[in-house]
Amino acid sequence: MRKILFFSVVFSLFVILGVATAEEMAMEGTSASTHGYSGTVHAFVPMADKGSFMTLWEMMGAITEDDGEGPFHNLSSRGIGITVFEKGTGSSKGYYAMTAPDGDKIFMEFEAINLSLKPGIKKGTLRIIGGSGKFAGMEGTGESSFYNLRPAKEGTFQGIDHATLSWKLPAKKK
Repeated sequence: MRKILFFSVVFSLFVILGVATAEEMAMEGTSASTHGYSGTVHAFVPMADKGSFMTLWEMMGAITEDDGEGPFHNLSSRGIGITVFEKGTGSSKGYYAMTAPDGDKIFMEFEAINLSLKPGIKKGTLRIIGGSGKFAGMEGTGESSFYNLRPAKEGTFQGIDHATLSWKLPAKKK
């Protein structure tokens, strides 16, 4: 009888503490995150005009939210895209799959225009285009400030990105 009482009390505590500590993810919010990335240029196509070229790139990285919590905290990232420079002015467009520790994903589009070949901080826009698992149906927009570092190896690139996003998940069906 004591064993049954003991296990009942322990089980009740687990249930109570589990309910008290389990938090559901918010349905909408804002996020500030930092993304360290590294990538490879798979194709570099010079064009006729000096300073004109196209590149096809792939990158991978890791994302943390600046406050240490939220949907973009501790995600890995993989992206593909193209950058085109015409007469020294460029634009870039890419798509990213970001994976949470539990395997759920967030999908995002990135775009930057009026890029310069000069060193310095560049700006771009972000658009969340969906997700899987707990991120299914996620939408949102944001801005990106990124800085490409000196490449560690020819044909590669490395950089740091700071993003601010507003995001929303669809209402849960009952």
